[in-house]
Amino acid sequence: MRLLLKIVGYSTLLVSLFIAYLFWAEETVIYRCEGEGRYSQSFIDEYEPQLGKIDNPYVSEVGFLKIQSSSKITLLVAEDRHTIWWERPNESVYLWINIEDLGIQLQLKNYDGDLEGVFSTVSKSFSFIIINREFEGLCQLVNN
Repeated sequence: MRLLLKIVGYSTLLVSLFIAYLFWAEETVIYRCEGEGRYSQSFIDEYEPQLGKIDNPYVSEVGFLKIQSSSKITLLVAEDRHTIWWERPNESVYLWINIEDLGIQLQLKNYDGDLEGVFSTVSKSFSFIIINREFEGLCQLVNN
């Protein structure tokens, strides 16, 4: 009986440690991205009739991309293991939680599952088109 209690106790401990690892093991990487951005076409289409012709050239932009990745084991209980933030300092922050990991590429999707952006894990290129902005550029890893 004592042996059975030890086995049950150690099994419970191992399962608890596994669950803790599953939910708390994560990696965060931050990239500094330089490229060009402008208002999205849907933004222009919505506001141009009210404001008149809007000049919308591409302008140089710098932003930061934060990719938070949970353990691959998380895929046993969740569909996604990545969360991605895009920040233009002192201007805006955007969040994607619906991420499809294709190995060499992370596809950023909105809540309806429509593709909004792509981050290449090979070239470190990042591009997106959201409701009011679009951006395309290259990213470099920031030392944490």
